Amino acid sequence: MAYMKVLLDSIRKNWIKIVDKTERAILIQYSEKGFIISVGYMTYISLALIVYISTPLMPTLLDLVIPLNESRPKMHLLKGEFWFDGDEHYWQIFQIDSISCIMASTVVMTVDSFYANCTEHCLGLFAIVKYRLSIPNKENLKKTDPRYEDVSYKWLVENIRIHSAVLEFSSMLNYQIVHTT
Repeated sequence: MAYMKVLLDSIRKNWIKIVDKTERAILIQYSEKGFIISVGYMTYISLALIVYISTPLMPTLLDLVIPLNESRPKMHLLKGEFWFDGDEHYWQIFQIDSISCIMASTVVMTVDSFYANCTEHCLGLFAIVKYRLSIPNKENLKKTDPRYEDVSYKWLVENIRIHSAVLEFSSMLNYQIVHTT
């Protein structure tokens, strides 16, 4: 959990530090992509959860639609051994199993979406570094000007610092992923 807080603090600081309109647009583009990935993933997991939870209800539904001379055996969502009759308390067990599945999938969706958004943020930071390296120095100095080398050196040092910060963020993200799985 401490790494999640560190990652979120780093993201917050990056949003505060980046003030250039083009760079901010790059970061917004990647954060919107992270949002779309998260919504798509959550939708997929939610639909899969609905199908998974509704599968044990099929025998009961078929008993209503296409009845047989005998009732179909009830299916439980999660396998378990009970010290009481599972068929007698089927609906209570089904509710507990359903709530357990919903809670577990909510945790998975939340953590995976967090990592997807952190990854997209990291990719956005790399895109900003790429953008900064592709533009010429902000001061249009001629090569004959004695200040040219100083400005170029400061520009290069600043880009190296930013790149190092992005690499540190990505290594924190990688460390978190490796140590939570």
